[in-house]
Amino acid sequence: MTPARLKTIEEIFLAAVEQEPEQVSAFLETACEGDAALRREVEALLTSDQRAGRFIERSAVGLATKIIQNRQAQSLVGHTKGAAGVASLLKATLAANRRILPPTAGLAVPHALFDAMGRLQFHVTSQAPHVYRTALSLVTGIPEDKIHVIAPDLGGGFGTKASGYAEDVLVPLAARALGRPVKWIETRQEHMMSAAHARHQTHRISLAARRDGTILAVRDHIW
Repeated sequence: MTPARLKTIEEIFLAAVEQEPEQVSAFLETACEGDAALRREVEALLTSDQRAGRFIERSAVGLATKIIQNRQAQSLVGHTKGAAGVASLLKATLAANRRILPPTAGLAVPHALFDAMGRLQFHVTSQAPHVYRTALSLVTGIPEDKIHVIAPDLGGGFGTKASGYAEDVLVPLAARALGRPVKWIETRQEHMMSAAHARHQTHRISLAARRDGTILAVRDHIW
C-alpha cells in the first residue's frame, strides 16, 4: 500500500470518527467515492481499537481540537438554548493506549488443592486475597472458613493483580473435580491479550461552554 493511499485512509478515518454514529455510513459512501476497497480499510479501522489507536495516535497533533458553531453547541445542551454567552462546542478525539505489566511481572501460577477435610488451599499472586476468598466462596459454594488464600510475593502488581480472573475460579473447580492439585501457568502472550490492567480506549468528546469558561455539558463516546 502506497503512502498516498495510507494518507487517504487516515484522513477519511479521522473525519469519520467525528461523525454521529448514524451518519457514518452515508459519510463513507460520499468520502470513498465508490471505492469499495478503500471503504473496507476505513471500516476496519473504525471497528478495530488496536489499528484505530495507531492512526489516532499518529495524528494526535493534527486532530487537537475543532470548534464548530454556536447553534450546534445549543443542540448538545438544549436547556441552554438562547442562553447568553454560549460560545462554541469543542470537539476532540483522544486515544489512550492499552497498558500491561512488564513480562517479568505477569500473573504467576494459581495453584489449588483440597485437603482430606475438603478445605481449599489456593495460592495466587493477588493484591486482594480476602476479596479472592469471598469471590471463590460465592462462585464455588465453598464456605469462606474452608478457603485459605495464600498470596506470596507479588513480583509487581500495579493494579492488574487486584481483580479476579476466570482461571482463578476454574483452577480450584478443576482441582475439586479431579481430586488432585491443579495449577495454571499463564503465558506472556495470554497476559498481553487478556489481562484486565488498562484497556485501549478511544474517546470522542464534545464539550459545550460559555465564553467565560463555564462548562455547560459534556458528551463522551467511548469505545
